[in-house]
Amino acid sequence: MIALWLLIALAAGALLEVAARLVARRSGRYALTPHARSEHALDRAELPGLPSTVRIEVNAEGERGGALPKGEQLWRALVIGGSAAECYMLDQEDTWPRALERDLQTEPGPLGGRAIHVGSVARSLLTCASLARMLGGILPRYRSLDLLITYAGASDVVAWMEQGAPPACRAQEVPELDLFPVGPDEAFGWTPGTLALRRLAVRAARRLLRPVERRSGVGGTVGRNRRMRAAATTLIDELPEAEAMLRHLEEEFRRLVTQARAHGARVLVVGQPWLERAFTPEEEQLLWSFGRGRPFEGPVDTYYTHRVAHELLRRANEVQFRVAREVGAETLDLMDAVPMDFEHFYDDLHLTPQGAAVVGARIAQAVRELEASSGDSSASTR
Repeated sequence: MIALWLLIALAAGALLEVAARLVARRSGRYALTPHARSEHALDRAELPGLPSTVRIEVNAEGERGGALPKGEQLWRALVIGGSAAECYMLDQEDTWPRALERDLQTEPGPLGGRAIHVGSVARSLLTCASLARMLGGILPRYRSLDLLITYAGASDVVAWMEQGAPPACRAQEVPELDLFPVGPDEAFGWTPGTLALRRLAVRAARRLLRPVERRSGVGGTVGRNRRMRAAATTLIDELPEAEAMLRHLEEEFRRLVTQARAHGARVLVVGQPWLERAFTPEEEQLLWSFGRGRPFEGPVDTYYTHRVAHELLRRANEVQFRVAREVGAETLDLMDAVPMDFEHFYDDLHLTPQGAAVVGARIAQAVRELEASSGDSSASTR
């Protein structure tokens, strides 16, 4: 009799697990884990100009941002891009997507009377090919989207340099489970840690209990990477042949923009700014990007000069602006909008809270101009 009851219990558990897997695989794809919350204590020795504590909160939609307002009068924007849009080292309230949302809520202009929401699915190191895959995966869950804001291209340049700037561009390969931490492609097993029942229980606890994951010493790798560049044995000052990389960027960026427009969203292509100036020897110690090799994975002793990197970044922005004009998207160039100093950037590409506030305000101005326009989709705010 005991064996019979044990068999029945195992069969019931198996049926529940099968049902849980069906539920889990019908949830749709999410670029960020819904309801995830974390609090990071930054390494103050390496990042003294940034907040000591950084909060990252993901809403139910899988976006870094606040809860989606309820009601029919909703204006909704989505930010997609790489690390400079992700703002990983900035507190939730200091990111430029949040600054944009706050600015539009304070001075809505043509959006007056509507609830305003700006969410972000930006992720570090993702090229336009990966961002296009990401957008294609999550868009089916969006009943409506008014505006997609792209802040991309720099990751394509950085990733290509890390590969050694090959004549033939190799597409970035990001596993489906890395691109969509929650989605129908999740792998399940029969060990306790791989059961769908456990995953669903964790999701329910995350939604109801709102636990906070805490980490300390975040950003320490930035200091290590800065020292690695300072000790570089080789600096490459010759511009590599970049046509293949730029063609690949163009194809994938066009796919990204076309997907959003097919979904009914307007697209604002924002040209990502970078810190370009004559650096003092002390300022050079704060820079770490553009290596040949991945600094987060191992030693790098060869780097491209900033002259080379800036020219490639300029070309990447030009490609995106040209695609935008050809498909009828809007454009915004921010190179002249952000002061070129270390009060607004904390390294080559990433913004401080002051820089993020400037970017948020400038994009908010562009959004108000777009909403006030006649609706001519070929208009440009460059």
